[in-house]
Amino acid sequence: MKHPRSSFFKVIPLVVASAAQLILVPSMANGQDKADAKKVPPPPGGEEVARRLGFPNPYPRLQALERELKKAGVDVKWTAHYDELGRRNIDAAALRSDPEKAQLLLGVRIADAIPALMAKNGLRLKACAADIKALAQVLNIRSDDISTKPIIQAIEKDDWDKVFLELGELQQQVVDRLDTPENRSKGALMAAGAWLQGLRYASRLISENQGKVDLSNYLRAAPIAELLGKEIKTASSEVLEKAPVKAALATLVEVFPLINIGRDDNIPKEKVQKIYDLATKALVDAKV
Repeated sequence: MKHPRSSFFKVIPLVVASAAQLILVPSMANGQDKADAKKVPPPPGGEEVARRLGFPNPYPRLQALERELKKAGVDVKWTAHYDELGRRNIDAAALRSDPEKAQLLLGVRIADAIPALMAKNGLRLKACAADIKALAQVLNIRSDDISTKPIIQAIEKDDWDKVFLELGELQQQVVDRLDTPENRSKGALMAAGAWLQGLRYASRLISENQGKVDLSNYLRAAPIAELLGKEIKTASSEVLEKAPVKAALATLVEVFPLINIGRDDNIPKEKVQKIYDLATKALVDAKV
């Protein structure tokens, strides 16, 4: 069975390209094309814009899993999965003295918004939006710089296409304000939180239904774990000693060989469970 290529730094629509995408374009040019590529002026803001972090959004993978499971006769209960795995009852104000935990948790709540979106569950998605805004403010992102009002308005109008687009806009607003050349690890830690939480949703779905259809290849995404680890390691030595940072880094290293598989390879059920356990342990150890 041929599997689609696993997403790299996939983002909800209407967001800026990742640094990897921007760098690969000129590197693939040859001859005159390569010479022409050198003439292309840098984007406004130069390297600062080009280095902007692409976000490992769980939506493409979860949507693909839902589609394939539906073919196998499985109706994914997204609200039930959110209620089981989602992080709730967050006291954002209590995290003002622990920015690393807030960064990781912000990523987790961004990931939680995806099952809520796929379930078209307005109540849970509003809770995610409120947490995202509260955590962003704790991280000194001004309330004027991000807005959850368009999402809430779209939910109330039952316009889920609009909800999808507005959630992507909110996500990128947060990424743009956290991911800076001065402190690349902030955005990377948030992205790690989202990726690990998305990994929990995906591995749980795959494990529960592996007897009907083996979709374990959808967990193949080793480059993401490797790149996130490199970005987080740009933090200061003091930050690298913080519990959330150590937990995220350790898990990115441990999970790498499990998801570093061939394009058409599958992952044994016990290893799929281990992936879920590792991602869960990372968030437990980080106390988020």
